[in-house]
Amino acid sequence: MMKRLFCGLVMAATLAGCARQTAELNIVAPQMEAGTEVVLAKLAVNQLLPVDTLTLQGGSLQYKMEALSETPDFFYLLKGEERLASFVAAASDRIEIRLEDGKVAVTGSEEATLFQQQEADFDAAQAKFVELSLLMDRAREAGDKAAQERYQVELGRYYVKFKQQSIRFLMEHPYSLVQIPVLYRSLGDGLSIFSDHRDGLYFARVYDSLRVTYPNSPYLHAIKEEAELREQLLRLNEKLGQATEADFPDLSMQDRNGEVKNLSDLRGKVIVLSFWTATEPSHKLFNNELKALYEKYNKRGLEIYQVALDTDKTMWAQAVKEQQLPWVSVCDGMGRYSVAAAYYNIGSIPAMYIIDRDGNIRPEKNEFDPEKLERVIKRLL
Repeated sequence: MMKRLFCGLVMAATLAGCARQTAELNIVAPQMEAGTEVVLAKLAVNQLLPVDTLTLQGGSLQYKMEALSETPDFFYLLKGEERLASFVAAASDRIEIRLEDGKVAVTGSEEATLFQQQEADFDAAQAKFVELSLLMDRAREAGDKAAQERYQVELGRYYVKFKQQSIRFLMEHPYSLVQIPVLYRSLGDGLSIFSDHRDGLYFARVYDSLRVTYPNSPYLHAIKEEAELREQLLRLNEKLGQATEADFPDLSMQDRNGEVKNLSDLRGKVIVLSFWTATEPSHKLFNNELKALYEKYNKRGLEIYQVALDTDKTMWAQAVKEQQLPWVSVCDGMGRYSVAAAYYNIGSIPAMYIIDRDGNIRPEKNEFDPEKLERVIKRLL
């Protein structure tokens, strides 16, 4: 479902722009029984929001979509958990959706038709990728290493081919809003198509082109932020590659008061660099154990720099306040896409690094046993 591909993308869709008008939606579904109910939903913030429940009579329905702006938005027609159709609509559009013989046709605007075509192509690609993944898993379970490697190679080739197709679409449709879902596609279990830091140039290119066609679109700000983040990650990776073994990658992030806190400011201390989330109760429990160590060894030179990989900064700030965490607590609100997570190659949380007084990252990492962690800290101090 597209809602996963847009995580955190639309921050102000319901507040966007200008005078709001109506659009006409005509659904033709001759094979559906009279009285069939379908849900019209709109993508907003981080989820699909129901707009209305529509009842088909005689296999068709005419519906006026109200409060639309001139900037298009993404909509979905749902029947239970099944997505019947996807389309883009803006004020004054006249969209027709025809559902017949298992096929979907969307007409009425070039953007609406293009979006439906891309969704159909993506569904087919996703099905193929899942099929190959299942075959690879079965080969592994059967102990057939040759078959497993063959399917693994096929998966790699298919991924590369699909990314090439996606790039070609961006090149051929530089002024289409449909570029946005293409940028945020993932195959299989969250394997993002444009996951490489160098892919930031595609985000930047889409932002530059959409500024021309849809200058008031609420999507633009998010695309710009993503492009800037990718560029920053690229610079950070280059810096990380040049770092010496005796020098840890620096971080500069804001605490709950909006003040920038640098990891490098703690140089010369024994540092526990901790990655956590305020949404996980077990992480909060470990914070209590960390507090005991911090109070015991802080005056001797122990510091803690704790990075929250949360998207809800308000919730995180409240957790820091409630727990009365005495150390440096920071969060950039980017969740798993945080620069800090990329910098330190964090694949899962909780995670921890220990940095000695000389700036060396110690081999002892992810030491969540309080007694063992205390022994390491005492030795380094």
